[in-house]
Amino acid sequence: MSETQPFSFRLLDDLMLLPPQNVARALAGLGSVVSVEAGPVVEYALHQRERHSELPDIGKLVIGSIADAVNKAIARNGQFDPQSTTSLGAFQCEFTPLAEKSSASLLLWRAFTHRLANAAHAAGFDKPTSKGLAGAFGELEDNARTHSERPETAVVGYRWSSGEFEMIVGDAGVGVMQSLRSNREYQTLTDHGEAIRTALSSGETRFGRGSGHGTGFDTVFRTMASMHGKLRFRSGDQSLELEGLSPSLINSKLKQRRHFQGFVASVTCRPK
Repeated sequence: MSETQPFSFRLLDDLMLLPPQNVARALAGLGSVVSVEAGPVVEYALHQRERHSELPDIGKLVIGSIADAVNKAIARNGQFDPQSTTSLGAFQCEFTPLAEKSSASLLLWRAFTHRLANAAHAAGFDKPTSKGLAGAFGELEDNARTHSERPETAVVGYRWSSGEFEMIVGDAGVGVMQSLRSNREYQTLTDHGEAIRTALSSGETRFGRGSGHGTGFDTVFRTMASMHGKLRFRSGDQSLELEGLSPSLINSKLKQRRHFQGFVASVTCRPK
């Protein structure tokens, strides 16, 4: 019987260092690889999009409903269509609405975020906290629409189980450093890790300090203040990761990765 192991961020980061033609062979040597978390699957799909299909399709590498759901969302090629929203088991994945939202799409999007809040409640969070997580998710989605310059590439999803809730927003846009450097205040930024840390800090935004923007990630960290969390922010050749009770930038770690053009935010949390 072949071994079974989860498709994790650690495995993803290792695979991205390989030549594309070796990825499928490397995974085949590991036995059955199952999609358990949404974050690594969505991030891989965005890597594949960036590299113009050099990489094998995620559905051919990883088994499980999450990989299937991400594939179906990607196949819609940027069309937000909640009538066909993929809902397999305890995971939902969808393309985010484009920057210009009609009144009809807003109603559908609100329904999507309402389901997300219900999922957080089903995972074990009380209703106020579940609404807070939905608000934090909205800030992450707004970041993709406002700063990526390619909102049509954005993918959003959430997953829940008893005692755990995960949400992810990713895009194949310009990336954090290029977004910040569009403002002259950040022209000296040359390091992707520094750019990620800056973007996550209160009041830091491509619109400039003092603009009244740049507080979206405050909502994320404030919501996580009383829970166990695992967060990963990915852009350029760096990831910023933090884990533990009441996670904050103070205990975050930057790690060198293969270059990725875009931005991915993955948040997994458990009740205190």
